[in-house]
Amino acid sequence: MKYVKKHFIKYFAKYAKIKQRDSKKIVNWTLLALRDFLSTMQPGDHLVLSGFGAFKVFYYRARTNLRNLKTKEPSIMSARRRLVFRSSINLKRSMKKLN
Repeated sequence: MKYVKKHFIKYFAKYAKIKQRDSKKIVNWTLLALRDFLSTMQPGDHLVLSGFGAFKVFYYRARTNLRNLKTKEPSIMSARRRLVFRSSINLKRSMKKLN
């Protein structure tokens, strides 16, 4: 089953015993703040959320030795930042308990 944000909002409202309207505001604010915070991080920075996991930012250098497989033309990949999430040991253990 594919879950989307509205499923999480309903679950959060039930878990916290609050109205869905309030749950929606809290979830949206939290996700917006997390997105804005992560977008300001520089390569080498990391955000650790205890018991959940860590977000790390890596820098990938530009590459010029690429080739389009269909047209055989040389291609260039620009330098970019990449966000990587690594789950915590506690989260991994709780996922194993479900099996």
